[in-house]
Amino acid sequence: MHPVRTAATRPAEHPVSAARSVLRTVLGRVLLLPLALAGCTPRPATDAPPTPPMIDATARTLMQREHVQGLALAVIDSGAVTHVAAYGIRNAAYDPLTTETVMYGASLTKTAFAYLVMQLVDEGRLDLDASIADLLPRPLPAYDDYHDLAGDARWKALTMRILLTHTTGFANFRWLEDDQKLRFHHDPGTRYGYSGEGFYIAQLVLEEGLRLDVGRRCRRASSIASA
Repeated sequence: MHPVRTAATRPAEHPVSAARSVLRTVLGRVLLLPLALAGCTPRPATDAPPTPPMIDATARTLMQREHVQGLALAVIDSGAVTHVAAYGIRNAAYDPLTTETVMYGASLTKTAFAYLVMQLVDEGRLDLDASIADLLPRPLPAYDDYHDLAGDARWKALTMRILLTHTTGFANFRWLEDDQKLRFHHDPGTRYGYSGEGFYIAQLVLEEGLRLDVGRRCRRASSIASA
């Protein structure tokens, strides 16, 4: 993330916060009118949603105001992509951000993965409340990445529901621990604590237990959702 300047008359703001502020404002202005008009009566033809030029102008104005270096957005209306745009730069070399730039998805992928899991539940192939001990062909600690749990039987209490709802008891990532080892900080299912480690285990369950190619199936799930 590149440094983001702030106006001298305002307190310094983290660049991520500034970018999120711009996104919230742009999307709010794009979506507010359609939401306000959504109801039992048809929308009058004169009350059209913001046009692409309006969206572009708003995005550029807000980026300039917040000193945001780069922004990409897509507008989806009734399941159809109606506008895709990119503004500004993508790196310190001032290369332009384009609609073809590969953006870091980070935890946005958790939504797609959870959607895939629920599809498998609907298909009767997965039980959200079954112990992963019953879903995996081998005990979890037998896998190379999970030897740290060999002396703690609480891993058997993990379920797909617990993994997806961030109640595993793990830290977000094991490398945040002083010794960089995976451990339970509390019993599974008893407390919320955001954890990417839980999603790694959920992925392992699908790949080892159901023999799924998770990447390919997620792309398929996304295409079905947008159809």
